[in-house]
Amino acid sequence: MNLSGNSWLAPLAVCLLLINGRAGAAASDWGYEGESEKPAAVSPIAPTKPVESKPAPPKPQTKTAATVKALSDLDSWLEIFALIASSPEDDDRNAVRKLETLSPELKENLSRFIKSKLDAKVPVYQGISPLWQEIRTKVDHSIDYKESYRMLFRALTRHWLLKTDKAASFDGKTATALALTPADSQTAPAQPQAPAPKLDATGESEELFTELIGPSRIAEPGNPPLTDDAIKAYSDMTCFLYAKKHPDKSVDQDDNRLIFAGVVRDKFINAPSAQAKLAMSNFDLTWASFRCRYLDSSPAEKERMSITVSAPVKAASGDSTAALTNKTILSLFSKGPWAEGLANARTAAK
Repeated sequence: MNLSGNSWLAPLAVCLLLINGRAGAAASDWGYEGESEKPAAVSPIAPTKPVESKPAPPKPQTKTAATVKALSDLDSWLEIFALIASSPEDDDRNAVRKLETLSPELKENLSRFIKSKLDAKVPVYQGISPLWQEIRTKVDHSIDYKESYRMLFRALTRHWLLKTDKAASFDGKTATALALTPADSQTAPAQPQAPAPKLDATGESEELFTELIGPSRIAEPGNPPLTDDAIKAYSDMTCFLYAKKHPDKSVDQDDNRLIFAGVVRDKFINAPSAQAKLAMSNFDLTWASFRCRYLDSSPAEKERMSITVSAPVKAASGDSTAALTNKTILSLFSKGPWAEGLANARTAAK
């Protein structure tokens, strides 16, 4: 697994941190000496709750039969989809349990979709219940887990959709498939690939999941494109790393995030290779995986992970971005529509 492709761009965060030690730094302090050199304005990006914030105590919940019963695969998938549709700001975990974050029509359509896959015994939809039960307990314990896994499932869905011909409605081009196996991540294609086969003959499944996650906002078109979600992930990482080094300071302000966004866009436009662009395009998935793994790690592991996600790592060192995942996360990669869609793409290519 190579989530970020040992990104050449990782020093970006370190550079941003070292350029100025003051919170709320002015634009000139971040390496832009004149007005003409400042990045073009982009839409402000809402900050994400810090990874290391203290877990919020779960709201008291009445223990009902629905709360304690073993979930079926169908129930588990519907709760995962409800988590995907949940709020990035509010503590709506009870609403997720009750599937209230899904509209009645969307819930009915998703239920019909999953039932059809389970009835057909499609392997990637079976056996999700034990995985989700494990994650569900963590989500109940901490709002940080809720947001981290929400981000992970959304990133998996988004990158799968960018591989289908649905990508044409995002930026007019076809995106490169997400690397889910070591073999996939060895090389990046020099030429655009054909869209992945649909999950059904009509493409209605892709429409269904596009409705679930909402539109992907493209910051820079390309093959693959750079999304606002990837830019936000870089900004979140930069703020997180700065806070670790300077506990009494913060760079998590809108003006700084605008500067971060401009730097990331410039790096993407001038990336030296297709592999570098793929690493940047995939960084929202890399960051979400980091968050999920980080919450379960020891202090020593957290330190190693912070270095891995923020700096280039030589393959011979024995350390790599595989350290940003764990068994549970890798198992999630092999389940669901994203796994089926990309597996279909690899089969069709043979």
